[in-house]
Amino acid sequence: MKKNLEKLSWIAGVLLNVVTAFAALIYLFGVVVWMHAPVVSALLLTVAMALPFLGLAWILLRLGRSSCPSRREAEALQALQKGIRAI
Repeated sequence: MKKNLEKLSWIAGVLLNVVTAFAALIYLFGVVVWMHAPVVSALLLTVAMALPFLGLAWILLRLGRSSCPSRREAEALQALQKGIRAI
């Protein structure tokens, strides 16, 4: 059950990232190309609107990744465990 929830959390994080990026691109296209808004201010506004969703996606990805750490994280954890055993 826990593995399924972690997998669903990871999938939800990936989907939220994709949807947020797509929505930001559509918004930028509409604002800059269609409405002729200044690019810098449109980028700043887009980042401000996208950050909460990207933060939520990052949290979901981290929750989903807890069951399968990356190779570097696994090696660091093993080295830490060896160091603790040596003490």
